[in-house]
Amino acid sequence: MTEAGLLAGDRAAPIGGHTPRSLAAAVGVEARSLADVFADGPGVGVDERLVVDDDHAGMLLDALVLGAEALRAFAPGAVPVLWPEHFDVTSTTGEVNYGIPPGDDPLPVAYAYVGPWTPPAPDVFWTEPFGVARPMSSFADAEAVRMFFVEGRDRLPG
Repeated sequence: MTEAGLLAGDRAAPIGGHTPRSLAAAVGVEARSLADVFADGPGVGVDERLVVDDDHAGMLLDALVLGAEALRAFAPGAVPVLWPEHFDVTSTTGEVNYGIPPGDDPLPVAYAYVGPWTPPAPDVFWTEPFGVARPMSSFADAEAVRMFFVEGRDRLPG
């Protein structure tokens, strides 16, 4: 496994053993806490040394790459965005968010979700308060993730 690193254009820096502040400086940006825009973050300070499990980082990278591929195929006109405050890659089509986060309260592993701005009533498909989620490990490939997004879209009223 390759060591986890941060890439920004032609600049790169290994993550493990460094601080968010030193990583930001290495790629030419200024680090700051995101607590003012996202209260549920990891609580890591900009001067804390980071420890990375390269195997887990690789699994997360694989999930995000697969998810971004599925999002591009599902909604070719939408640009997937990697949100820094909660580290999920998402696209919004109409009033529905489609995305892949690394794991959080609903599921502690990387998962795909469909999150309508106004979630439908819970049923056998819509199982989460925000919509529906499935672990990325349940998908064979990007096409399977794309079809999950299609199913979510097709199950929405209207």
